[in-house]
Amino acid sequence: MRRGERLFIYGGLMVSLVAALGGRLPLPSASAASPHRDEPPVARIAVCDVYQITDRLVESDRYMPRLMEERERILAELAPLENEIRAMQERGMAMDPESEDARTLFVEFQKKQQEYFEKQQQAQAALAAFLATLYVEAYEEVRASTDAVAEELGYTHVIVSRRRDEKIDTTNINQVIQAVLARPVAKAPEGSDITDDVMKDLKL
Repeated sequence: MRRGERLFIYGGLMVSLVAALGGRLPLPSASAASPHRDEPPVARIAVCDVYQITDRLVESDRYMPRLMEERERILAELAPLENEIRAMQERGMAMDPESEDARTLFVEFQKKQQEYFEKQQQAQAALAAFLATLYVEAYEEVRASTDAVAEELGYTHVIVSRRRDEKIDTTNINQVIQAVLARPVAKAPEGSDITDDVMKDLKL
């Protein structure tokens, strides 16, 4: 028997038992069913352009050197294959293009070039993945700073939203949609934007 069917039958049995006992089973009172709860604190809401702060943090000297170091490491891995392809080009220029050696070299060159394109794509994907990890790390740092600043200023909630003066300057529909979604706050009280406070806290 399925769980939903069991619950239905057991519920019916309970009703029958209560009726048979003449209602002598105590029923929970309204106060017991709804215990008194303290009133929630009054909400004070701030807004913060976490996107802009995260961009600046990744572009700062705290994160950018790590990205450049990873980029140089990836380029260094591609260098031997690039040198090999360049050497093959130089050898081919010195050969008779109609010779058997030149045709053999050309076949080898095409294989090496295809290998290079594949490794280049892998390198680009690896660098993009590394950049994504940096953004996640920077975002967590910005979020922690936002929490601390909001707590210090007495805010109970922080809504992440682009600043109102950050205009949407793209005609790409997907980018427009993303830009609109990044601006959930259409109106906020003057002085409730703590973006500059968080930047100051992060020394940006």
